[in-house]
Amino acid sequence: MVNAKPRDTRAGFDLYCQAGREPTLAELNENLTQLGYGPIRQRTLTHYRNLRRAGFNRYISINRFDVARASRAYENLSSLGRYPYRKVDLTVRVRIIKSGRLLDVHGRATSVGDVGASIQLSGQVVRDLNSFKPRTRNLVVLEYIDVQEIILGVLVDIDRSDTHAMIEVEYTGLSSVATVREYEPVSTKQFTFTISSEDLKPKTIDTIGRNLYYFFDLLEGVRALTNEAGQSRRESYYISPPILKELSLASPITITINLSVELVNVIPWALVSVYLVSQIARIRKLWFEGTTVSVSNELLRDVIQIESERISQQEQQLTQEIRDRVRSIVQEMGLSDRQIEELVERHVLPSLKGLGTNGVNSIRINKSD
Repeated sequence: MVNAKPRDTRAGFDLYCQAGREPTLAELNENLTQLGYGPIRQRTLTHYRNLRRAGFNRYISINRFDVARASRAYENLSSLGRYPYRKVDLTVRVRIIKSGRLLDVHGRATSVGDVGASIQLSGQVVRDLNSFKPRTRNLVVLEYIDVQEIILGVLVDIDRSDTHAMIEVEYTGLSSVATVREYEPVSTKQFTFTISSEDLKPKTIDTIGRNLYYFFDLLEGVRALTNEAGQSRRESYYISPPILKELSLASPITITINLSVELVNVIPWALVSVYLVSQIARIRKLWFEGTTVSVSNELLRDVIQIESERISQQEQQLTQEIRDRVRSIVQEMGLSDRQIEELVERHVLPSLKGLGTNGVNSIRINKSD
């Protein structure tokens, strides 16, 4: 079998998502052939399954997916499933910069997200692109003509043929979808968060940096969860990225942010603090038992088992509480209880675990206005 081209694998993923159930390789290849595309291999079908499990609603290559799972979150935002793309049809001016040279063309943005955009090119523009030979990570300036919005980014994917081409641009930072699409984001208010931590280790810049990273990642995870729940009911439902207003790194850390009330209300903050304290207690107990010479390996294993079971029960309680809050806030959504729980496990729990492991024992919240 001839290797599938990028256009074949993209079309295959679209058909896979539209099927409603997981199609067999034979069924998928039959549909692809009928539509004029080439067949795919079993490895590609497995990749489709992995993408869907990771929350993707668009295709990215196997290499990009593998790199994303092995890298830090903020290095490859467009390769994270938490940021879905939405269908659009917008005129966009694309300026690609490569080794001091400039390619200035126009195309159509076919989908956009908080982290980037997919852009379709055709005709003479494709010939200009093929002659220019851009590379991934080349700097790009996107100008959305219809809304007069300019966003800086880098090329992360290039799929071109003789007549058509598709490029994907990753923004250099989060940019609200509402700036390029006619959405009315959920209204925001100003909140102040106070993050307290145990003195498990000196407050080095690494410790502070990790606390900030995990906390901001937690807010982004909750936003992804709430947006996905809201969009299952109404496609235009959208919560914009939180906006930082003030930050104090004194102990404790205080952060003032503009963000939606829905996002704040999804999280049971008191229960979160209980969970964080339990994480610290587990670390302390394991450290104490593990450094006491008189404790046997068998007893240490028992301690680890007991603590792991207790943490697991708390995570289950936390997940169920967040699920119930999401159902209360976003009513008549199209997600099952298990689907919501999977989103919590994917987008929320990892950041909470990071905060607890790093010594954070309390997150208090106050409305600032």
